[in-house]
Amino acid sequence: PLERQLSTIAGISSMTSTSTLGSTQITLQFDLNRSIDGAALDVQSAISTTLPKLPKEMLTAPSFQKVNPAAAPVLFLAVSSDSLPLTTVNNYAQNIMAERISMVPGVAQAVIYGEKKFAVRIQADPEKLAAQGMGFNQLGNAVAAAASITPLGTIYGQQQLFNIDITGQPTDAAGFRELIAAWKNGAPIKLGDIATVIDGVENTHHAGFINNKPAIVIAVQRQPDANTLEVVRQVSALLPIFRDLLPASIHIEPMFDRSISINDSVNDVKRTLAITFILVIAVIYLFLRRFRATLITALAVPLSIAACIG
Repeated sequence: PLERQLSTIAGISSMTSTSTLGSTQITLQFDLNRSIDGAALDVQSAISTTLPKLPKEMLTAPSFQKVNPAAAPVLFLAVSSDSLPLTTVNNYAQNIMAERISMVPGVAQAVIYGEKKFAVRIQADPEKLAAQGMGFNQLGNAVAAAASITPLGTIYGQQQLFNIDITGQPTDAAGFRELIAAWKNGAPIKLGDIATVIDGVENTHHAGFINNKPAIVIAVQRQPDANTLEVVRQVSALLPIFRDLLPASIHIEPMFDRSISINDSVNDVKRTLAITFILVIAVIYLFLRRFRATLITALAVPLSIAACIG
């Protein structure tokens, strides 16, 4: 449904998609004369139109980024801590740093690598489930009902209205262990009796490191028409602000800065031009042996270079 709707947008030169278990990525390439902001509005409208046709099992709605998928990030930031757990560091990196960096002009997106979102992991025991006459579907429904944060409803009268809410919902492994998954012969069956419940992360296959220490890595990608040096400069200017906002035990270290190599290349060009200018003047003076003629050439060379650059 998404591809059919996106194909109606004007100015698309190519569209490719890649699908894996649980996710799909669609890449749209537009003509060079197409405004990227206008194209983004058309993509957002197409996504909104397609939402009713998408599967109900999708946990999150589709989102998009204005970025060149072939372009490498211009800056990597490592966020680590010697005392705080990585789940807490991940919250700071994602909810404070990444969101603020994404607002910088010229930044396409700030991607989190080595993500460590907090999650309660439930490892059901098939033998214990069978002994209680339960299946995985029944267990999943019980956990989903207990973890729901939707309001139950309202009680209203002629003058007042009250929202019905549940207090004391489980938020960690200890709370979920006491969750009543089912009733058998008038006795409750707790989740801890039929499954191993632990505090963990959503995805255990993601990891990030800096100097052999676990860390959360933020990759900053620029928009296609943005200046790399300016983007890195503005993001680097936010680092002192982040260090003041975040706990002192959290360390922020740049891992890779693409602007350094660009600045080095520019400095090499300047140094080469200066050496070339000196050599040209020296050769002319050795051949002409006249200071006035050499001075005229010395003035003409930089003026010619300036005119070409202009």
